[in-house]
Amino acid sequence: MFRLIKGCSVIGDEITLNFLIKFSKQFGKTNFVVLIVERNLVFVKEWAKKIIIYAINKLYRQNLI
Repeated sequence: MFRLIKGCSVIGDEITLNFLIKFSKQFGKTNFVVLIVERNLVFVKEWAKKIIIYAINKLYRQNLI
């Protein structure tokens, strides 16, 4: 799945990172919610962290990702 490092850095598999990018694009700008640091690392804005964690956990439980 994924894990949080230093509060907001997310290292995850390709499916998780693609979800984060799609989620952030719904706000119009990718960097509004996440910043893509490397191929397998993104930085999640502090205000969106709980929303994203909830959404990813719910989707993984339902096997929708």
